[in-house]
Amino acid sequence: MSKRVIFHIGPPKTGSSAIQHFLHSRRDTLSRLGVDYPKHDIDGNGISSGNARVVCKVDEHGKLALDAQKLKAVINKFHASPEHQILLFSSESFFRIATDIVDALPDVEILCFIRNPIEYQLSIYNQSVKRHGNTKPFSAGRRLNLGQWQRLQSLQKRVSPSCFHCFAFKLPEDNGSIIQDLLGVLDIDMPADTGRGAINTSYSYPALELKRWLNQFPISAVQAELDAYLQSVSDGKSRYRLIDDNLLADYKSQLSSTASDFSSLLSEHEWEWLAGAHEKIEALPVRDQQENDSAVSDMLQQLKQDKPGLFRSLASVISSAESVEGDAQLRAQFRLKGFHYVLGTGKMLAAGTVKRLKDALSGRSALAGIKPVKGKLACVKRAEIIRQGPGSNPGIVKGGIRSAQEVPQFAAQFRCSNARSEDPVPQNVTDGEFLVAQPETCAVKKGEFFYGGPVFSNFGHFLAESVHRLAPLQQIRQSYGDMPVIFLPQRFRQKSFIKKAVLPPRFYEILEYLGVSKKNIVLPGKNIRTESLWVSPQQSFFRARNPVSAEYLSFLTAREKASGVAADPSLPKRLYVSRESFLMRGAFAGEGYLAAFMARQGFTIFKPESADIVTQLKYYKSAEEIVFAEGAALHVLELMGEIQAKITVLQRRNQTDVLFRPLLTARCQDVAFFGDLVELQSLYVPPKQNSAAHGSALSFLDADALADFLAERLKCETLDVPALRQASAGDVVRYYRQYAAALATKPVTKQYLNRFEQKVNVMIGEGKLDLPANWKN
Repeated sequence: MSKRVIFHIGPPKTGSSAIQHFLHSRRDTLSRLGVDYPKHDIDGNGISSGNARVVCKVDEHGKLALDAQKLKAVINKFHASPEHQILLFSSESFFRIATDIVDALPDVEILCFIRNPIEYQLSIYNQSVKRHGNTKPFSAGRRLNLGQWQRLQSLQKRVSPSCFHCFAFKLPEDNGSIIQDLLGVLDIDMPADTGRGAINTSYSYPALELKRWLNQFPISAVQAELDAYLQSVSDGKSRYRLIDDNLLADYKSQLSSTASDFSSLLSEHEWEWLAGAHEKIEALPVRDQQENDSAVSDMLQQLKQDKPGLFRSLASVISSAESVEGDAQLRAQFRLKGFHYVLGTGKMLAAGTVKRLKDALSGRSALAGIKPVKGKLACVKRAEIIRQGPGSNPGIVKGGIRSAQEVPQFAAQFRCSNARSEDPVPQNVTDGEFLVAQPETCAVKKGEFFYGGPVFSNFGHFLAESVHRLAPLQQIRQSYGDMPVIFLPQRFRQKSFIKKAVLPPRFYEILEYLGVSKKNIVLPGKNIRTESLWVSPQQSFFRARNPVSAEYLSFLTAREKASGVAADPSLPKRLYVSRESFLMRGAFAGEGYLAAFMARQGFTIFKPESADIVTQLKYYKSAEEIVFAEGAALHVLELMGEIQAKITVLQRRNQTDVLFRPLLTARCQDVAFFGDLVELQSLYVPPKQNSAAHGSALSFLDADALADFLAERLKCETLDVPALRQASAGDVVRYYRQYAAALATKPVTKQYLNRFEQKVNVMIGEGKLDLPANWKN
């Protein structure tokens, strides 16, 4: 079978995001079927720009241009691969440079779709409101824009008929499938279901008009959250048109008179699809953008109910904005007052606290300025704080709050399911039965306290799960003074007659940064009861699929300023954050060689464990490019509100991009992950345990793929692949020898040794690892 190179070129607004999401999520399956689809990034909405950068570079005008060297390298690698018969690319960027592609690869196959130009015009307008801040109503031209059709027709003449595959665009609800068309070209049999709803969903009419009105305000901080919400409420909603009947009839006449000029683009069957699209447009209701008040008002009320935190963020922006054009009545709906201003839609507080808040709102207390993030704050009377018991861990928390008074649900500890789960909703992991079983504590500690939550001994889990309730604390203290903050350590260590909490590294330093001084921290070694306990919800969840709120990012930005974290021109602009010191406790093999290579590319090697927290944050704030060897250093970024740097993460564990992507994209505009790796069996077994620590495994990166990635992403020189493979092989042996003797003494731990050996031997047999057969000796 002869090898095929196929470029899917779009054009824009013809379902490219859906195609790329389908292909990228099935790369392994496609590879087994003989199709090589190069990896690329996809955002939280399933949207990407495809894999154009694999074969393109940015030219002097800032546009993507075909890179002859990259293209040659990828094509040569493909032809040398016996398991792949098709090399497939997909990007709308290819549409602009399609003739360059055909000139460079005379036998290339082109895959494209064309859309009814009326439908295309409406879709482009919807996108301009959705992503590009358009505030103007739709304005239709008198003549149809057939520019895409004309360019495709010119391109068709440059390739042989068997190499040009053009289809009509089909919406998901049209009982047709652009994915099925794609699979037909690939000549492979697999389900065409995308596995999720529509990708890059067009806004419903109410969502469109609300967003168009909001575009006149500075809403960039909540743009991503707002767009995700408006897409979610638009999915499955009735379609509409903004073109009146007279102009639509005129368009139909124009299309009929010119369609024959483009007959070669599509088969007769595909032309029927295109004609059917026009009939469906005619059947849609016409919407008048001059009469949108009720639709926008209804959409606004739904937003307020579904996303109160987002609503308050928008209300804050709108109330502080200068006078702008727009409906004063609509603007008035964003006003916050009374308890909704202070507490949002959270539970009402205890009677005594309500009186204090009423006093505050009438100007008798500084508490009037409190705007708790996510709108929830509670004061629990006579709360019992149950210390973490034996066996407590981040997945099952044996400790927390109980009271005869109702305790708000958010007082429990929450985290999201593992990275393989599709459930994005945080789960309550507090062991309620453990709380109920504890004996009652009678003595009451007088005064006001704040609940910080459970503290986990692991540094990464501490940052990800133990510090995100503190946002309202400083403002509450304006009314109640230096309120103690109660944290529940995971473990205590008994020394003589003293019980001492086992705390994560830099515990007091991090809390000081967040506004909690050491003298105000309470670490109860036994269960206690407080007179008044203020509780705020977690503002960030471990493994969350969605980014944190704009309000919480504002709090973190304020902490940056309070601690003097700002860009310093004297600090390095290119930073490589290393894990070289942790080779035996979770790293990727060969990092020592890679770090030296990055140093030659102008990166400063930064070992964060040697610097205090504020210094680390200043380095990250000052850099323009940061490469992280994946590890706990990434969790330190949870302390920051905004990062200007371009961030690249070299993974050491599979699927950790799912874990860290929401964390990073909430703070940074340019994020990429490299995840072509093999994770070996962890050989580190903690003292007095028989189970290996998963996070301490050694990983082996695909050196060839890494070389391509670094060249494309960071414009690095060519990586010496054999040298990296040699260094990696040496680290694999060192890691094995570090633990082999101890693990071999017990059958329960020897199993880990066997798994490690088996995996290494398989990799040697596959040619992925350069070690002799007697490598263990």
